[in-house]
Order: sequence, then structure tokens, then C-alpha cells
Amino acid sequence: NFSDDTPPQPPPTDTASWHDFLVFLKHSTADHPSAFNAIVGNIPNKSASFLTLCDLLRAFVDISGSSDGSICIDLLSAASGWLFWVNLRDIPEHVAAYRDLEVEQQDSPILVLLAGTTLAHGRLSTLLSYRLEGTGALVLVNLLNRLKAFLHRPSPPKVTHYCDNKGLVQQVNRLESTAPVGWWNNVTDADILSEIAHQARGNNHVFVWEKGHPECQEKQIEWTPLEWDYHFADCLAAEAWERPNSMRSNSQFAPQIPNASSLTLHF
Repeated sequence: NFSDDTPPQPPPTDTASWHDFLVFLKHSTADHPSAFNAIVGNIPNKSASFLTLCDLLRAFVDISGSSDGSICIDLLSAASGWLFWVNLRDIPEHVAAYRDLEVEQQDSPILVLLAGTTLAHGRLSTLLSYRLEGTGALVLVNLLNRLKAFLHRPSPPKVTHYCDNKGLVQQVNRLESTAPVGWWNNVTDADILSEIAHQARGNNHVFVWEKGHPECQEKQIEWTPLEWDYHFADCLAAEAWERPNSMRSNSQFAPQIPNASSLTLHF
């Protein structure tokens, strides 16, 4: 019951469900409801393998993440696709792996652990790749932080986060290596980028650029695990335009993000 203001009792960590996590996330962002909506979004997430994700995090198995963006042909609507994933061969024998049937992955060497599509908000008059692809990157690092608290882990395992926007990766890594006081100086879409850098601090989060769009380069049978994951991220981003009411439902106002609240005015 998301309307209940009383803190929920934490579920047993070995039986925690996606719904349990959503309740936890809702209450942990109670002071910033638009942040919850920006992270969870209004498009259903693909969470059938959420328990496997939790088991891997508990076992300190290194996992990967990816994000990609899509601008609709109206040039006023933008969305980001994001996912956590793991190479099937890296899953320990004691961890049960369940494929999410909502994600077409029968020929893939990776297991999609949690995935979703999130609309990008703010700066609609000049939507740039930083904002739409940064939205997906922010979802990943925010979820990683919240999962660490939800599962009572002092620190998560290494998460390698792949993105095909080289400028975004370089800018976030630059911010993360500098003092926060200068994060919003001369930085495009600083509210998104500074929050990614903030959320990544304290986590073993490695933000990496790799070339995307494998469908333009080679046959699917030759794809690497990373190329499969880029394919899924791209499809998730484009999925927004297949759903009713997604087009032109982006807000011109950026969501109120906890650590960049002074930057959430209309850009």
C-alpha cells in the first residue's frame, strides 16, 4: 500500500520480492516523490529475475549494467532503456537462474536480471543525448544504491556499467574524480550527471564506454555478451513508443532529485 506513511516491516532478505523492494523504495524516497516516479517510471519493469539479481548481489558476484536512449520522431519525446545482466557462465551453481520471458533472450549468452524503460524529463526544447541516456544511467546507479540498503550489504560487488555515449561516460567519470562543489559548472544537464556521480560514489561502479549498435556491424550469431546487452538496452528504449500514452508524455520539468534539488528547475 504505497499511500500508507508508516514504514514497512523489512521482509526476510532471502525471500524479498520485487514488490517488497518497490515498497522499500517508495518509503525511502518519501521526501522526493518525483524521484521515485523518475526511477520506477510509468512503464512496467521486467522483474521476473529480480530474486536472481538479489542472490548474485548477496554472493558478491560481479554483474553488469547497460543503458541506451531513444528519441521519438516527434523530437519532443525521449526514453531510456536500462538493464542489469550477467554472463550465464558466471552464475554460481547454488544460484537459481530464471529467465524473464518478457525479454526475448533464448539465443543470448547473458541473463537479464532486471530491466526497464524510463521516460526522460526536462529540457524538452533541446533534448540531448546526455539527458536521455543519462536518465537510464541514473536509474541503474540509484537502483544499485537502494539495493545495497535493501539487502543490508555494506558494499555491493563490482558493477560494470556500459554505455555507448562516450561523452556522457567521460563527463561522469570526470565529475566523480573531482570535488562536488564544481560539478554543475559548465556541465550540460548537470542535474542528471552530478546525481549519477554522487550515487556512484561509495559503490564499486565502473562506468565504461563501448561502441554500440552491433546490428550495424555483424551477424547476430557473432555477437558478444556485451553486444547482446546493447541490443536489449536499445530495444527497451524503443519500447516506449510501442505503449499507449508514452509519446509526448515527457514533462518539461525535471524530476526533483535528492542531491541535485537546486538544479531541478525548468531547463
